[in-house]
Amino acid sequence: MIFMDVSKEPQKQKRLEINSFQIGLNLWIFALCFSYFGDDVRRIISGIALLFLFKSKTSFDFSAFFQKNLKYITMLFIIFWCWITFAPLFSAGGVHLGIRSLSDPLEVIAYICFTLIFAKNEKFYSQLSKFMLCGGFTFFTILLFNRYQLDFAWNPNSWILSRTAGHAGAYVCFFVPWILGRVIYMEKSYSRLFICTFLFFEAVVLLVLTFYSTFWVAFFAQMFMTALVLFLKPQKQRLRNYAFFLGIALCLIIASGVILNHLTDGAIMLRMGGEFSQIMSVGSDFEKFTTHRSVIWKNTIDLIKQHPVFGWSWKNFFEVNVANFEGQIPDSVLWASVTPHSSYLSAAWCTGIPGLLLYLSVLALLFYKSFLCVRKGCREEFFFAVFILLVGYCVAGLAEDLFAWELRLMVPAWCIFAVALLRADEGHAPLKVENAGEIFDSLAEGSSSHV
Repeated sequence: MIFMDVSKEPQKQKRLEINSFQIGLNLWIFALCFSYFGDDVRRIISGIALLFLFKSKTSFDFSAFFQKNLKYITMLFIIFWCWITFAPLFSAGGVHLGIRSLSDPLEVIAYICFTLIFAKNEKFYSQLSKFMLCGGFTFFTILLFNRYQLDFAWNPNSWILSRTAGHAGAYVCFFVPWILGRVIYMEKSYSRLFICTFLFFEAVVLLVLTFYSTFWVAFFAQMFMTALVLFLKPQKQRLRNYAFFLGIALCLIIASGVILNHLTDGAIMLRMGGEFSQIMSVGSDFEKFTTHRSVIWKNTIDLIKQHPVFGWSWKNFFEVNVANFEGQIPDSVLWASVTPHSSYLSAAWCTGIPGLLLYLSVLALLFYKSFLCVRKGCREEFFFAVFILLVGYCVAGLAEDLFAWELRLMVPAWCIFAVALLRADEGHAPLKVENAGEIFDSLAEGSSSHV
């Protein structure tokens, strides 16, 4: 009896380690997908997740990312993050401001590293998709109920969870790709299709109620690219799912639009008309189309020219803008100049033109990798969602500063981008194991095989 207990002890310990890792994995993904509850909530949950990770005694060999086929991609990614982290130390903002600015990029880097460890497990991808749907449902439902409590009155700065209408629009464009991915790549299941349709319906209604045309355009770009991907790689079941999904969603959206317009005495349609008028003015009145952002962009470019190599550092755009252009541009535009209102100009503003070039290189490589994986059938649902997310991110980034966005959006977005970039190498087959124990065996042995 004593010998039997001794022989079972290693197996019990292994099961405990596996269970600890799975709990940590789920908590970590939950922290990323529900990051909109705030940075402190995310840090607490992810901290608990790390305790379970350390308890599982999981090891990870980062040298796998420096093998021949991933070496240059990894180096580019490291150089990019090193530059945007440490370039502000040499910027016009001074060393003191540069040191104060270190915390945000270093936190993102830490989350990226631990996410890559969790992403070694095959369950990461399926769990991420499920938690994204749950996170989206929770976010949409809470905000829609809040809008209902406020009688659907439009106010760009009175949004719970997201704080502003722009942030709410950003979250919609963040969650929608995962809904579309699940619809297109799911097996034939009408119950799941109806669930995804309802989520999409909530997302579109919420997006409309933001009356934020930047993310409307980003959403339309995402829908267009979804149709393009389906056209380039047509499959009857996927096309049928998508058509059925859009048909039901469109009926629900039109019906809800009529009801909401009636409840608000026509205010919804009036406000929507104004937003569409702004979008359609792109060729005739660029100032109206950009909401006078072109003035801010011009000022930003002038300031970038003054310090083109290391930029101006983080978190001081408004102060510099006021100091340089007060009295030269309308006060309404000047006091709205909290950021450059462009991800690409923000990258150059914060970290110089080298930072912008690195930023564009990483985004271009992400586009190439994710689209290639979708075409080749490598984890199609995950990489499809990443590709559509990138479309929204890059389009919205033309008029919104997503480069220096809040951490609760930056952290989950860049963790997903990192997994896609460093796990998307088409030259390596996915890690196939029958149970989690084999993963830990391979990790313990320092196996260099990776997804």
